Amino acid sequence: MPWKQQNHSAPRLSVVVPHKNSSGLLSRLLDSIPKAPGIEVIVVDDKSSPHEVEALRKIAIPENWKLLFLDNPGYAGRARNVGLGVARGDWVVFADSDDFFTSSLCDSITPFLDRRDLDVVYFNVSSVDCAGNTSYRHIPYSDLVQKHLSAVSPDSHIRYRHTPPWGKLFRRDFLAEIGASFDEIPASNDIYFSVRTGHLARQIAACADVIYIVTQRSGSITNTVSVGNLESKFQAALKVNAFLRQVGRRQFQHSILYFLFRAWTLQKPLALQMLLRSISNGNNPLTGLYKVTDLVETIRKRESR
Repeated sequence: MPWKQQNHSAPRLSVVVPHKNSSGLLSRLLDSIPKAPGIEVIVVDDKSSPHEVEALRKIAIPENWKLLFLDNPGYAGRARNVGLGVARGDWVVFADSDDFFTSSLCDSITPFLDRRDLDVVYFNVSSVDCAGNTSYRHIPYSDLVQKHLSAVSPDSHIRYRHTPPWGKLFRRDFLAEIGASFDEIPASNDIYFSVRTGHLARQIAACADVIYIVTQRSGSITNTVSVGNLESKFQAALKVNAFLRQVGRRQFQHSILYFLFRAWTLQKPLALQMLLRSISNGNNPLTGLYKVTDLVETIRKRESR
């Protein structure tokens, strides 16, 4: 019975979910998680509207699940950090409130529960649009899993290029050991977390099973183009690139051309500022230049991450 708790205080799996003003979709996510005794779910609300908070409190929460509320707005990064801080499971998965798990979640994860040699397991994922049709947001991450399993590319590719926190199983002791935390910023709070955990994981594995469905919808932080979000994503990219250079993995640095292009469309002086800041931080502004031959497709993929 892999999902039976070994004792009353030790679930096998913790599911950490940041939430803000999406209680309807959150219900779909929670319904997709088995109510097994060895699974705890921790939902952390980031100062939703009063109406949403009222709706949240009406959702039936099993006894071993938690619903927490931040005292002050802190973005999804703080919500994830709070959830991780109270998680008790041997393993941790992260989910966004507008996504959901497949019915194979437990069966797919079970073979890895007793693998103390592993720090991170990467699973396959898929995506849908708001109408339920298959979308494209999952494609780069699904490709990384498939190429890793077929040994087409070395494991460094999945370690440094699989940047979302979802679609992964983390050993909680490993996260505690390295002091893993998310950046508490408006957008791209997860990039540094994912790259750093990928780098520091002693051993990783991958699984072809699809356990998670990403919802591609307008209005999400990922798809919202604004000066504030662009600045946040730019800072996150600079931080990750500095880390990759420090650990000798500069070939995986993120291109800053996207940020320059989007800044130019929003505020031209901002584009110049970003160019100068990227250079002063040791970035080559021409990295990724080959992608401009298919500019529309490149922008679409970049804004669906």
